[in-house]
Amino acid sequence: MNPQIRDMFEHYVQHQLQIPLPAVQHVYAIEPQLAMQHPHCALWMHGLLTREQLLQVNNWLEHIAMLQSLNT
Repeated sequence: MNPQIRDMFEHYVQHQLQIPLPAVQHVYAIEPQLAMQHPHCALWMHGLLTREQLLQVNNWLEHIAMLQSLNT
């Protein structure tokens, strides 16, 4: 995940899903490889996201990817 999208993802997770950044960073420290490419999966695997939230994040990421493809 590129740094710009990662920042947007972290903002989304904190403000839309109300997950504290320290908890997110803790999971990143435990699962650095997975968190680098699929941070939403790492958060779900460690119980920070419900299945519904995971689907919501997936939809958000797909939307961001679509917007990026329009800009290239």
